[in-house]
Amino acid sequence: DRMAFHICRTAIGQGVLRPGDTIVEATSGNTGISFSALGAALGHPVVIFMPDWMSEERKAVIRSFEAEIRLVSREAGGFLGSIECAETLARELGRVFLPPADCPFRAADELGMYFQIETCWPDSPAIGEGKPLDQWIYDETDRILKYYGNHPSFILMSHGNEPGGKQAGAYLAKYVAHYRAKEDRKSTRLNS
Repeated sequence: DRMAFHICRTAIGQGVLRPGDTIVEATSGNTGISFSALGAALGHPVVIFMPDWMSEERKAVIRSFEAEIRLVSREAGGFLGSIECAETLARELGRVFLPPADCPFRAADELGMYFQIETCWPDSPAIGEGKPLDQWIYDETDRILKYYGNHPSFILMSHGNEPGGKQAGAYLAKYVAHYRAKEDRKSTRLNS
C-alpha cells in the first residue's frame, strides 16, 4: 500500500532502514501485509506481531510473503501486547526497523491521504448493553484523539467492524453525537 511504501522509501532514504535490517511491525493485519510484501520485495526479513484472533486469511497472506508471525493472546495484551513485543524485539535484535507509532499518520500527511483509525475487537461483540466494552470504546477514542487527532490526515471513524447487539445502532448514534460535539479540530472528521 502507498503508506507502507512511503514509510519504507523514506526510511531507506534517511538511512534508518538499511540492507539486512529486520522490519518489525505490530498490526491487526493490513499494514502487516504491506510491510511483509515490501520486505519480501526489498530483501528484508519481516516479523509481524498481531493479536491471535485476527483472521486466518490475513495470517495466510502475511505468511505467503515469508514473514514470521508472532501471535499475542488477549491475556498477553492483544494489540497493545503486540506493540510491547515488537518494541522488546527491536531492542533485543538491534538492526531493526520498527516504524514509530505515528509514522503512518506522518506518511499520510506527506502523501495528502486520509488515514482512518478505529479500535477493533474480536468476534463482533454486543455493544450498548452497559458492559465494560462500552466505556472502553470511549476511553480508547479519547486516547486516539489525544495522540493522533492533530494530524491533517486523521479521520475518526465510528467504531465498527460489524458490532453486534440490539442496542448497537443507538449506542453508535450517541457515540457519533458525543464526539461531534466534543471535537472541534478541523483535522478531525467523524464518519458513521
